[in-house]
Amino acid sequence: MTPADPPGTGARQSGGEELWPRGSLLPLPPIGIGTRDCESLSGYLVRLAGAHVVPTRVLTARVFPAVLGRLGDVSVRAVHGRRGAWMNGTGLWAEAVSVAFGELTRQAPLARLTMLPWRQVLAPRSFLAPVRRWCPACYADMRAEHGHCWDPLVWSLAPVASCPRHRRALVSRCPACGRRQPFLGRDTALGWCALCGVGLGLAEAARARSPVDPNACWRAEACADLVALGSGGAAAASPYLPRSRMAEIVRLVEGGNLPAFVWRVGVTRNAVKQWLRHGTIHLDLLLHASSCVGLKPADLFGTEDPVGKLLQSRRQRSGAGQRGNR
Repeated sequence: MTPADPPGTGARQSGGEELWPRGSLLPLPPIGIGTRDCESLSGYLVRLAGAHVVPTRVLTARVFPAVLGRLGDVSVRAVHGRRGAWMNGTGLWAEAVSVAFGELTRQAPLARLTMLPWRQVLAPRSFLAPVRRWCPACYADMRAEHGHCWDPLVWSLAPVASCPRHRRALVSRCPACGRRQPFLGRDTALGWCALCGVGLGLAEAARARSPVDPNACWRAEACADLVALGSGGAAAASPYLPRSRMAEIVRLVEGGNLPAFVWRVGVTRNAVKQWLRHGTIHLDLLLHASSCVGLKPADLFGTEDPVGKLLQSRRQRSGAGQRGNR
């Protein structure tokens, strides 16, 4: 690994020479951009360390303090703990890490490996899972088909309790030692326990798990579609569209009666008012609100067509599909 730093953000020697120039790290392409399987930024950093044949902790200890300045002035333990989850979100930590490593690898914009494309829509709190989760069947399939594993960004979202592909519950503990996994593993082997080394992609154990309820599957698929839309560069660019969407949903569901809508969706009036006023919404509320009109969040933000037109189009497609199956 050659030391490197993006212009304007990195450490310099006393003579002004850049220690971490742009493009010093290997140009590792991200996996799944524009799809449901788009990988997370935390998982990308683990794979990047593997590409340089160094432990992840070595990569973060060398690069973070130099290229992130004050944000990087944290302990290695903190980076591999809660902050490992933060880098997949919409805050300053996600922005700083994605910009820095995008410059270092010349693979910008790595912001698409986070939820940053949705920061005009999602309220900044309570949508990231506090622990790392995974689907054992996905790991098994990845290893069999590609020879390596990655962590899809959708697994990082708190409302996602099941795998959108295999419709089985995500797990958060090693099947052998029972311990949780860090977001940034000590070594570079995604798909293996960072503590005892046992494989986390046990296909037999995954198939033996009982299916989850349909609502959990719908939420997982809706979040996966949102990830695909954002990583593909089609996220809402301004808060105006989210505000207008909420107003349309309230009108369609309860004729504009806000108290009745709040009661039906099961959220607080302040949460709805926040979206109507500021254009940002908690991910849970977004899922509830869109499901009330029979749509997914990606349907709402993939086009500027009115909600009523989107709903009519979906009903027509659904009716055509049913007629075609007869």
